[in-house]
Amino acid sequence: VSTIGDDDRGERIRREIERHGLCGTYVQTDPVHPTGYVTVMTDAEGQSFYTIHEQVAFDYIDVGEKTASKLADEDFDVFCFGTVEQRSSTTRRSLFRILETIQKRDHSTAVFCDLNLRQPYFSHEVIQDSLKYCDILKLNEEEAAVISDLIFPELNLANNCRNFCVCVSETYGLELVVITRGSDGCVVFGKNVFFEQ
Repeated sequence: VSTIGDDDRGERIRREIERHGLCGTYVQTDPVHPTGYVTVMTDAEGQSFYTIHEQVAFDYIDVGEKTASKLADEDFDVFCFGTVEQRSSTTRRSLFRILETIQKRDHSTAVFCDLNLRQPYFSHEVIQDSLKYCDILKLNEEEAAVISDLIFPELNLANNCRNFCVCVSETYGLELVVITRGSDGCVVFGKNVFFEQ
């Protein structure tokens, strides 16, 4: 579910969708805005910095009630979303229309949220609203610290992965929390089982 521009990047995306046998039914074409893109710069230490360009097609994903209903009827195994696409009111409204419709249906579509916090594209409200619809949460250690400070400031959870996982799972009814740790592996928490790799 996205919107691409009527340009070379958009055409390449359409070709890749077809080449991989994916469903492109819910990918709209915007004749005004370019296909979204990110510029990545890497410093001498290997740290990457991202410029997520604005006023691009995915800022204008426009899903009405009828399309949201069709999406929910598809009964997908998983519906994935993040926070960057919520930076525009049009796409954010469409996303939550889809999530609300999925939630109202009685089927097994799991909602996977990869927070992927990028400044300035998140806020307390964006995070809270995202977690309300989430079944599976994926974030990295730095993002877990941000969530701890924003949502549970009184609990001082930033340095305790296990307690953070328990707290966020119980508060939002999550089935699974995955915290990536770069070269240090990850943490997985679900059904009161805490696993470190």
